[in-house]
Amino acid sequence: LRRICEKANISEGVIRYIIAYWSLKRKSRFGVPLLRRLIHSKTLPKSTDTSPTSGREAHTSETRTYFLLRTNLERVRLLCELVKKREKMKKEFYDSTASLLNRLTKPLNTIMDEVIEKISSKDYSDVSP
Repeated sequence: LRRICEKANISEGVIRYIIAYWSLKRKSRFGVPLLRRLIHSKTLPKSTDTSPTSGREAHTSETRTYFLLRTNLERVRLLCELVKKREKMKKEFYDSTASLLNRLTKPLNTIMDEVIEKISSKDYSDVSP
């Protein structure tokens, strides 16, 4: 750490703050590397060391991993629902705005459309213009 401080010409306290910040950042991502290229290298087996771990510890670790995955997927599902709702409301807003704009700019067209609709509803022999 001191070598880095000397070479970068930065105080040791600042370096410690930087290390703490990025450590918390990585912790918030559940230990996933912040750089994508490191994610792929992390998935490769590092060594062939197969030290046996307790079955209970492995099960607890696996259960925790699945629990975190489940909570993350639930968050994603809720966000997707919120996005769908937002987009639906946005579409309704734009449709009503377009309808209002058409009524204001082309009042005769809207009146004629209503008249044609009423005539078409009374036309039982389906005579087209």
